[in-house]
Amino acid sequence: MRNPKRTFLVGFIVGLLFFGWWFRGFLYINWRFGLFSWDSWAFLFQEINRGWRISGKGDWIFLFSFILSFPLYFILWYWADKIKWEKLIRKTSVFKKSPKNTVPVSTKVTVKEVKKMKAPPITAQRPLAMPSFGPTMRTAPISKERDFSSDMPFMAQPQPDFSNMPEKPQGAPATPPDMSSWESLGPDFQKMAEIPLSDIQLPQNQSVDEDIDDILNKNHWTHITDMILNGQKLNLAICQGQIALMSFDDEPGDWLADEEAFNDEDPLWFSETDHRTSPVFTLGILAKNLIQKLADLSFKVRPILIERRGNLINAEDMVKTWNDLGVTVCRTASGGPVQLKTFSEVFNKIETPVQESDLEKIKQILS
Repeated sequence: MRNPKRTFLVGFIVGLLFFGWWFRGFLYINWRFGLFSWDSWAFLFQEINRGWRISGKGDWIFLFSFILSFPLYFILWYWADKIKWEKLIRKTSVFKKSPKNTVPVSTKVTVKEVKKMKAPPITAQRPLAMPSFGPTMRTAPISKERDFSSDMPFMAQPQPDFSNMPEKPQGAPATPPDMSSWESLGPDFQKMAEIPLSDIQLPQNQSVDEDIDDILNKNHWTHITDMILNGQKLNLAICQGQIALMSFDDEPGDWLADEEAFNDEDPLWFSETDHRTSPVFTLGILAKNLIQKLADLSFKVRPILIERRGNLINAEDMVKTWNDLGVTVCRTASGGPVQLKTFSEVFNKIETPVQESDLEKIKQILS
């Protein structure tokens, strides 16, 4: 180890990139496991204490990922330490310095040789035209949206054409504007700088003002909320031949929906600080029990999850999965995102009212 300080610095940087970025993201994307989350490790040790058996292919991949992570890290550390980063940085065009006019070192010249040298003829030359920051230079107005591509050192910029550049005017040169204060940037930038951070609000989901009972009544659905099945209270909307099994999700916050079970556990939804069993999965189980209970009646059960307070950040990607599971997910009130249909958009068709005899049969079975 020629330079221990450099070696440990390279290992530290490689460790940050490997464990803090790549391996952490690999575990979370495939198993929703937070490498630096206490809850994830507590859940893993709890499963091991319960007698977790490694049976599925995903379990083996999860185990070998931890076993091979450290050898892979040390291999990357070894390779990174072998690279001459200083020379590599100097060779890049960004860090190359402009060549300076250097005079080659010559051998000693005698007085006689100097006398023999002929001085080159002196000719008057016109001074080169130089760009000026004075009033003769045209400048474009400062736009509010700054083009950051000109600040990128790795992007090739077009070379300016100085062939038609006017000569520097005589007189006192104009001083460039003082960019050290917000006042020199104009009133718009000055107003932006004076806005306190507490007054800046992020965009939120537009609240939907809907009357659930009124929408159901207009479309000839009968709303029933006093039925119970297996100890769970039912929220039903009934028309002829159809039963809408509705469930309101009132958990606030941003949620990442996931309907895939892991290690024979129920599917989970995740937020920044918590996780819970998927309400879509829970509603699907309740719908199966209701279908079995009403097997003698020719009614189609349609489970509907209504997001009323939370925001499903991956809803657009999960719509197909929910449709494959036979569950409709919509929104009302402050629920989101806007990509989901509202409750009124789901119940937008006038149906045939349920017959009183069929309604009584349903009440008797569920009583």
